[in-house]
Amino acid sequence: MTVGNALPWEHRGAVHSNLDGSHSSLRFRPRRLSVTDLTFDVACDFEVETRSYGPAKVLDLSPTGIAVDPAGCDPLPPGSQVSSLRLLHRKKIIWQGEAQAVYQVNGPSARIGLRFTSGLFDLQLLRLNDSFVGNRLGSILEQNTRFIRALPDSWRARVATARRLLVEARDFLEETEARLSESPEARIREENELFKEVFASWGPHYLEVLAELHSASKGFNAQTSALARAYATRELLPLVYSCPMHSRAYEKPLGYAGDYRMMLLMLGNSYEGDTLYARFLHHVSKSYSFGRAVPAREITLRDKVSSFLAAKEPVRVVSVACGPAVELQRILRDNERFNAPVELILVDQDEQTLQYCHESLSREILSGPGNSSSHVGLNCLHVSVKQLLKPRDEKERQFISSNLENADLIYSVGLFDYLPDAVARLLVRRLYSLLRPGGELFLGNLKECPDTSWMMEHTLAWHLEYRTPETLLQLAKALDPAPASQEVVADETGYCLFLNISRPRQ
Repeated sequence: MTVGNALPWEHRGAVHSNLDGSHSSLRFRPRRLSVTDLTFDVACDFEVETRSYGPAKVLDLSPTGIAVDPAGCDPLPPGSQVSSLRLLHRKKIIWQGEAQAVYQVNGPSARIGLRFTSGLFDLQLLRLNDSFVGNRLGSILEQNTRFIRALPDSWRARVATARRLLVEARDFLEETEARLSESPEARIREENELFKEVFASWGPHYLEVLAELHSASKGFNAQTSALARAYATRELLPLVYSCPMHSRAYEKPLGYAGDYRMMLLMLGNSYEGDTLYARFLHHVSKSYSFGRAVPAREITLRDKVSSFLAAKEPVRVVSVACGPAVELQRILRDNERFNAPVELILVDQDEQTLQYCHESLSREILSGPGNSSSHVGLNCLHVSVKQLLKPRDEKERQFISSNLENADLIYSVGLFDYLPDAVARLLVRRLYSLLRPGGELFLGNLKECPDTSWMMEHTLAWHLEYRTPETLLQLAKALDPAPASQEVVADETGYCLFLNISRPRQ
């Protein structure tokens, strides 16, 4: 979709666009839990219009929805609104809210799919409750024995120290919460000051023990590493799960941890969470080195993009795996007027991300100072890395080429953190081929960080491909034509590196 006046290079792609112009489903699926993995069944009851259903057997669950056995239920067409939905475990309500029917499958594997529309469901707490109630004491004791035999005493002691620090912070903040002001504005000020004071004395100890655990875990083989992650998750996840950033990273509702919502939580100015302790953990998350690197890299990225948008000739800028595109929101908000027409092309494989970008950037374009909408075109393309690298057919290849070729700047931040070297090299080569003569690539990648990487990997199952300046430059080998220049620059924290490659002008 193009917002504003027609541009000479205007394209017909739209938010949610597939390469054939149709709509498609998300490419990632939230983590699901089958009831066969539980000791006790889960049931549900609900209403559709004026009719009540249930109790019906739940077949599997995810943070965003459930699959239900349709026995005894009338057909529910996709889009049917479900009210008063209750999930029952051991006859106790474990979730209630609203939902929408998204599919019905008939035959041997018959099921009705319901997507929650009024909040997420906590799978981890269900697992924990089912495990303990299910009297799996024998397996728990057996696992403890494996932990003790495989994991060094000093390593487990450090995990215990991290746990104790979290418990102490939680207990202190729970005692303090009732004494804070009831005025919303005053309470926010008090909380922010309290978080700074608590973290100033508590934070260095907490980050230090995480860094020590990172170093102590380096020598583990694959089997020991798996046990270490299971132990860390068991000991620490219940204490950090109330934080919206920690829980989202663990549950991965869009299929991966660093989704657009996670980036908004990192870049926002407020703290979220149902309790004072949960909001403090949000503050802690933003105080990790990576938590500080995300806003720092956004500034570096914004400066780079702004330097291209200041040109006196029409400019085409492509953001690959665009995320929430906060840097573009802020550029559009701050610029009174651009010197020449600007085309912004956002590429992502997640439809929710593109929907958010389309709405937020359109709003900034249309309300921008100096009527900047007359100079800015916006195109959101639903395209995956796999499609970029290997289009399925000629039509798909032409669609990608016509929308992305002759770019002045192609940038990405966060995507290469998930790509192994072989795929990353192919993607660098492909993006480089889409640049016009004189165009540039600007590709971000995080560097391993002791005070953050251990918690991400061992407790939250958030695994990244870290790189150094040397390994980043290796991704640019054998480009044709040879780059006019290539270098690695870092953000202010030094933990986000950018591979900057310029294509020769001739």
